[in-house]
Amino acid sequence: MYYKAISKIAAAIICLFAFCGTVNMAKAQISQTEFDALKALYNSTNGTNWTNKTGWENINSLTANDITSGLLYGVTIEGTNVTQINLQDNGLVGSIPVEIGNLTNLYYLLLYNNQLSGSIPVEIGNLTNLQQLILY
Repeated sequence: MYYKAISKIAAAIICLFAFCGTVNMAKAQISQTEFDALKALYNSTNGTNWTNKTGWENINSLTANDITSGLLYGVTIEGTNVTQINLQDNGLVGSIPVEIGNLTNLYYLLLYNNQLSGSIPVEIGNLTNLQQLILY
């Protein structure tokens, strides 16, 4: 009797973990527009030489459907939206691309302690949900 009860509990736990694992593997499926903005950021800031480029290395051969939450270092995805980019002190060199303005659900854009140059794109004005912007 005791053995049967333990077996049922173990089976329930295994099923629970199997279900949770399936849920966690779901794709974020960000929009193509947001994906293109991330790709533009990588390409315009010499991404191949970033200090930490985990997940970014193959961005030019990926599609928007390949992006999962936690895949790209410094990027937070909530639901289907990019909400945070934190690439501070990460060896970015170059300019911020105009496509950054297409990340309209972005709350935080933290790109400080890098070697960014050029003008700040006016398209940053499209980021109406932005709560924190640090570029210096």
